[in-house]
Amino acid sequence: MSTAFGQSTVLGYPRIGGNRELKKAVEAYWAGRIDAAALDETAAGLRAEVWQTQRNARLEAIPSNTFSYYDHVLDTAVAVGTVPARFARLGLSDLDTYFAMARGVDAEPALELTKWFDTNYHYLVPEIDADTAFTANPVKALGEIAEAGALVVYAALNTLALQLSTTVFNGDPVVSATASGPAPATRTS
Repeated sequence: MSTAFGQSTVLGYPRIGGNRELKKAVEAYWAGRIDAAALDETAAGLRAEVWQTQRNARLEAIPSNTFSYYDHVLDTAVAVGTVPARFARLGLSDLDTYFAMARGVDAEPALELTKWFDTNYHYLVPEIDADTAFTANPVKALGEIAEAGALVVYAALNTLALQLSTTVFNGDPVVSATASGPAPATRTS
């Protein structure tokens, strides 16, 4: 009986691009020089490049859902449905609501920014109160898994509480989940 010790992986792989493509695209979107589709195209290209680089480096577990346009804590807040009513009522697209939460708009200031422990990294603080209803919003995470699957890259979904893995087997998506890390993939119907 053989027991695997662990899998090689890397979290926090740079997402901005070798020539700061993400930063340039996000700023162009904010300035109105490109639309959401062009921003998404740049982001998808960067994600594909990262996954292929990790695959070529022979990592055993390639993480997905590590990409962010702005802030990972904000991404998690959106993924669990904690968009404050003050932003939801603005009637903006999902992407513009996300950026409004990050940067603020004329009608509403941004979410509070705070330091991550005693580091120079800052993150946006989700606004959670007694009226907050947590609702799953897996669109981003599952979209990235599908992108990775289309590249035939085995990707593990990185979340705070769940690891979801997917790959392609004979043209069909294969998914498995575990609370402690990527599990060996099993075929789903």
